Amino acid sequence: MKTPHEMYKDIQPLIDNGWNRAAVVAMEQLLDHHPDFAQGHHDLAELYLAEGEKEKAAAAYRKAVDLEPQNHAFSKKLADYYHVVMENVDDALKAYHRLIDNGGADAETYFIAANLSLVVQRFEDAIGLYEKVLEMEPWHAEAFEYLEKVKAHVKSGNATPAQSPPEAEALGADETDADALYERSVALGVDGKDAEAIAMLEKLIAMQPENALAHNDLGVYYQRVGDPQKSCAHYRTAVGLEPINSTFQKNLADQLCYVVGEIGEALSIYLRLLKEDPEDIEVLMAAGDVCRAIDRQADAELFYSRVIEIEPWNSLAGDKLDALRGVDERKVAIQAG
Repeated sequence: MKTPHEMYKDIQPLIDNGWNRAAVVAMEQLLDHHPDFAQGHHDLAELYLAEGEKEKAAAAYRKAVDLEPQNHAFSKKLADYYHVVMENVDDALKAYHRLIDNGGADAETYFIAANLSLVVQRFEDAIGLYEKVLEMEPWHAEAFEYLEKVKAHVKSGNATPAQSPPEAEALGADETDADALYERSVALGVDGKDAEAIAMLEKLIAMQPENALAHNDLGVYYQRVGDPQKSCAHYRTAVGLEPINSTFQKNLADQLCYVVGEIGEALSIYLRLLKEDPEDIEVLMAAGDVCRAIDRQADAELFYSRVIEIEPWNSLAGDKLDALRGVDERKVAIQAG
């Protein structure tokens, strides 16, 4: 029998090619044989999340942490999962505190824990956590701002701060200004705060339901947090509002192909995009991948060959073309030349 690391290595091409369902089956088989392989449970959680199976993802994340409680990366992923995907403040806060107690917390972890402490009105805890953030990153402006506000309100005896942190909803944007909401969502996304960016964009589309860019961005963020159905719905809305926007169409096609599994619909979108721009390398590669997945090998070869014609140096297309042909004809041709 292969070792878990050998089986794990064999699964990586499935993940790299976006064949999530096949990767899930293979990873489950690996764990049937090697149930104590923590990395496998963690990666299976990631695959489940991409498939929208949130409860299975939670169980797999927990199993990885149970097997390797000192693995800070696993513990952080579990805490972030409770926070962002499940929106479970209590479990998220407990998980972040475990990470802190085990010495695996960075400034971001302390900051999130402080924000969540405010949500449950543990103001003294929040003060201590914000102070820890500033010990680690004295330049952290948001931590300083919230710390001063919490201190002032605790001192005055008020029940809640005048302005809560991102998790408590305000996020510092003018909720009546659509441009400000969008700009804030972009900044939050850059900082990796996907849940907060979603909150901003949801407010924005409540004001402007026909804002195609906001719907497209929601598609991106919902995919990141493991909700492929909402992601696909927003991509569809964006395309419906701006059907000539090629970026929105690509995003929808990629979601349909690699996540939802609607390969036929995805291929029709790719082909439509190629009519508009026959030299779009990204679309040619995606179309080749789809044809390869549905066993249309000749069509896949045409798409990859077209990429090589446009970009002779494109090694990825070359490798895929070689794999289809079963022989290294491209290298033979180069040598002959």
